[in-house]
Amino acid sequence: MMMKRILLFFILLSFFYAATYWTANAGGRPFDLGARVGIAGEKTVILDKSSGGVLLEKNIKSIAIAGAQNFVVLSKDRIYYMDAAGNVKWEKNMTNLTGLAAAGNRFFVTSDTGVYAFDYDGRSVWNVSENSTKSPPVYGEGMVAYYSDDELVVYGEAGNLKFRERVGREWNSLPEIKGGVIYAGIFGSLYAFTGDGRMVWKREFNSWVYSPKAYGNVVCVGTGEGGYILNMADGKVIWKIQMDESYFYKPDVLVEENRVYVLFYGRDAVHVVDAQTGKVLVEYTPKEKIIGGVGGNPAIVATESKTYASNPVRGCSIKTPENMILGYKDVKIEGNAHGKGEPAVYVRVNSLSWESAEGGEEWGFWLDPNRFNFGEVVVECKISDNLGEENAPFTYKKFIRSPDMPKGAFVVSYPEKIKEGQRVTFVVSDEEGNPVRDYIVEMDGAEYRKSGNAVLTMRKAGRVEITFKKDGFEEKKVYVDVEGSPLLPIFLVALILIAAIAIRVFGLEKIRKAIFSSRPQPEPEKPQE
Repeated sequence: MMMKRILLFFILLSFFYAATYWTANAGGRPFDLGARVGIAGEKTVILDKSSGGVLLEKNIKSIAIAGAQNFVVLSKDRIYYMDAAGNVKWEKNMTNLTGLAAAGNRFFVTSDTGVYAFDYDGRSVWNVSENSTKSPPVYGEGMVAYYSDDELVVYGEAGNLKFRERVGREWNSLPEIKGGVIYAGIFGSLYAFTGDGRMVWKREFNSWVYSPKAYGNVVCVGTGEGGYILNMADGKVIWKIQMDESYFYKPDVLVEENRVYVLFYGRDAVHVVDAQTGKVLVEYTPKEKIIGGVGGNPAIVATESKTYASNPVRGCSIKTPENMILGYKDVKIEGNAHGKGEPAVYVRVNSLSWESAEGGEEWGFWLDPNRFNFGEVVVECKISDNLGEENAPFTYKKFIRSPDMPKGAFVVSYPEKIKEGQRVTFVVSDEEGNPVRDYIVEMDGAEYRKSGNAVLTMRKAGRVEITFKKDGFEEKKVYVDVEGSPLLPIFLVALILIAAIAIRVFGLEKIRKAIFSSRPQPEPEKPQE
């Protein structure tokens, strides 16, 4: 019994510390089932949310799952109802099913022939026939909402039509119901309607608008031009968040330690945004395309082959630079980080050793492309904080190094007048005004390693050649005219003045006698024997 408790303690400890809590070898579209996670795809899989363990697996090709203890599973042409062990209690044949939403004592399905309400014994409660393309339904606050052709359609829980409103046929999202208001996104617009169909506001965009999430006094939505946090009352933009994404799933909201975070689930990454600042703090990037994401903490992310549960507020993000093509010049990779306490950030390139980045919550790392071959360059980051070190998968971005990019050019400036013995600051940058790191200066046969500006001592007069060198840069030579030191002329003038004064005072003949008398006299020669 004691061993079981110790094992459980270490499992919970690792769950708390890890950035990725667990990974399951089951891929598909995820559904939040409370303490469980449903994965719809080639198979129907139910996972334990705390451990990722497989609780149920059925060879049923599914498109949607709902339930908590027992489960409704939807395929394209059949509804299955099964218990927690996977025993099918009943099933019902239908055609061209598109989606599923669960309520307290009933559930709703849509197809290309209408919308249907069933109880959990499989009996029909009500249905409405419609011959048009349908989105999956959503349920909330006694209302069922879905898209049908070019209309937003809302029914009451009892089957009474509340309203139909033409919004446009180019939808790629699900509505959201919150506080008696239905939020609906289509291409180019996000609408807010009351429960009786009155439009509260409309916000226009220049791209696709995906499924919105309403929370507190804001509405969060991903679009083809980035993420937005809007004022719920009037639809005005509070934050626009630039992201390297053009397709989004429904966002989610997480509140931890009195801070509100918005999780924008994209096809390439989960972007964790501070709702107070609009800053992307963390990006979670599995190696495959994301099929869907749900939840706050843990954040559940599913790809075609795997499902991950992660702590979304521990990790780092890599800002996308203006140019994703690397050449020869150093590139500063920047990003943000978030964790328990001040995080330390580490970066590695092409799976080589990890190196420390500068900074913490805002970090930078200088990448020298000349260390790597031409082709794909993968940059990863991870954090270490008060809870320990982040584990894989790590946030990454892919760059391309091309031989067609131009080499860098040194730009060197220095004072016009330089004198012998003077320490001179040479201002060194590239052609875009950026400082240059780790370069070589050659002068007077000596080499100096410098970063940023170069401070050099001019040790001799005359024309001095100085050469600046760095891999990936064109070599730069400058020629500096150094004035001779003024000390020697001053000394000579002083000496001449002293001599002139001495001649005037003592006379030339006396000075000559004094000079000759100071010389040692030769000894007399000894007589030869």
